[in-house]
This record gives sequence, C-alpha cells and structure tokens, in this order.
Amino acid sequence: MHIDTIIQQRLKEGVTNATVNRLLQKLRAVLNKAHKEWEVKCNPLKKRIRWLKEPEAQKLVMALPPHLADMATLETNLRKSNITLLRWEQVDFSQGIVYIEEDDILKSERDFVVPLSEIAIEVVRRQKGKHPTNVFTYKGKSIRRANTKSFKKACTLSGIGHLRWHDLRHTWAT
Repeated sequence: MHIDTIIQQRLKEGVTNATVNRLLQKLRAVLNKAHKEWEVKCNPLKKRIRWLKEPEAQKLVMALPPHLADMATLETNLRKSNITLLRWEQVDFSQGIVYIEEDDILKSERDFVVPLSEIAIEVVRRQKGKHPTNVFTYKGKSIRRANTKSFKKACTLSGIGHLRWHDLRHTWAT
C-alpha cells in the first residue's frame, strides 16, 4: 500500500493530523533503521521541506493579523511554541540575542542562544509595554498558540497553498 493512501485512509477514519504524523514518524524510523543498519535498499521517508520566496512571504505577512504578522516576521528560526511563549527575561537587547533555556520548550533539551537580526530586534521592540512578562500578545493577553484559522485564512488570501507555520522556519533560514 502506498504511504499517501495510508495517510488518506487514516484521515478518512477521523484521526487527527498529529496521529498521522506520529504514524509517519514511526514508519520513518523503521525505514531509516532498515536502510542504515540492515542495508535494506529502500528510500527512507523524506521530511517535507517548504519555504516561501520573498514576494510570497511579504504577501503572507500583509495578509496576517498584526499580532501574527509580527511573530511570522521574527526571522529567528525558532519553533512556533518558542515564539508564542517568548518572555521578556529571555531577550537581551544589548547583545541582540534571545535565550532559550531550562523550562522553555526544547526539542533537543539543550539550551541555546538565538541571534536577532535588525528586523527581529525591531519586531520585538514594537512589543514593549504590551505585556509585563510575555513578548507577544493578542488584545493584551499572552499568546499560547498562533491561531491556525487566521494563518490558513491569510495563506488563502495571499494565494499560498500547502504552508504550515513550521515552514516559516525554513523560509527565514533561506
């Protein structure tokens, strides 16, 4: 059975995208092990890589609500949760960096420092005074997650298909 068929079947059964992703993660792990350790001739599943060209990124940012546009423009390659939960104590304007450490959500479980571009510093400075602890807010309250509905709507309005928030990491990395 083709992997795309499995994905579509699982979605028709009503499982969430997260459930499908976990299935693909397990399948990827098995195929990678078979390929690397047992020398089985197979193509391990490739991770999806998608990014926007500059004109597309500008269209998207213009279509996003202001609070999401700022987060999307941050240019740090941080994960969505690290952006939405970013606290002022993590920002060091004097060095132009952000610290991701300890209780922050870390995939690798290792602390790291993220340098801020001039644009990122400008975006973060615009947030000053909106909230005492969190950098990004919506209507004065801290943001827990970037609104997927608003993001999808902005993608549709700007004519961008098959884009996830995570793909912005690839965009700013390029």
